[in-house]
Amino acid sequence: MPALVVAYLFTLRKDRHPLGRAWASYFKGCAPDSFVVRSNVDPRFPPGKFNASWPFAGSAIPHSMHVSRMEYPMVEVRLRLMRAAIKSSAQPIDWFWFGSESDAPIASCAAAHAHLAAHPGRSFNVVDRPLSEAQRGLTPEWITAFTAVACPNCSRAGISPSDFRHTPGWITLYKDHAHYFLRHEAKLEAAFRGWTWERVVAGIADEAYWGTVSHRHGLQLWDYTLTHMEPGDAKTGHPALFGPEDVPRVLRLASSQADRPRFFARKFQTLASVDTALAAALRRSGGRAGALT
Repeated sequence: MPALVVAYLFTLRKDRHPLGRAWASYFKGCAPDSFVVRSNVDPRFPPGKFNASWPFAGSAIPHSMHVSRMEYPMVEVRLRLMRAAIKSSAQPIDWFWFGSESDAPIASCAAAHAHLAAHPGRSFNVVDRPLSEAQRGLTPEWITAFTAVACPNCSRAGISPSDFRHTPGWITLYKDHAHYFLRHEAKLEAAFRGWTWERVVAGIADEAYWGTVSHRHGLQLWDYTLTHMEPGDAKTGHPALFGPEDVPRVLRLASSQADRPRFFARKFQTLASVDTALAAALRRSGGRAGALT
């Protein structure tokens, strides 16, 4: 029996990962039966080859759905992925990691799993935006913006204007927290499916959900994520996009964060040259977090 089991949950366009060589190298370093892979495959894309090196073709969950960034369905599909992973795993799952087709490993599976095993009890997530003066002071403008526009149904779920926290969507949930979200899905959905962009609150559903609920219900966080990202276009909110020339630099940056190690990164261009570079680096890693230069 493995020391722990990690669910790797992907939102993909097709039933392949375009950085499949990198992921195949990563999963070769995992202990037997220590991981589960499940994917949501966008039904609007026709089936077909999308990097045949991806070793988990057929990992798509039943009734996969189209998801759009910034909306509640991104949360919904992650809850579906968690349930599918739990149902398919012969062992209880300890951690749930969320990724997409622009995510790739930058450390060995052994290093990532060792870090998870040493940090139980809290989820890997971070409040990445300081509370505004309006929220801290609970001004009438903030209260109206939150309760009347951004989340008019939040009060029914016991969520107040002071509870809002902005966090990345690309997080790793500890088992107890994952089961909390699953148990309370219906109650929370009634609030967050109606979430609307509002300029004072400045939050979107899939980046408000995890942090706001965690804060409201005392689900403790490690205050960092396991996925490395860099600021990109402030207008779109997308992180920086990494090309082949960025791979060595990203790996060096990840390896420099010893107190808060990163084992994955996004967003990589989904190019064969990036995939090849990452896979080669993983083979040279020696099992140390970020030691891929």
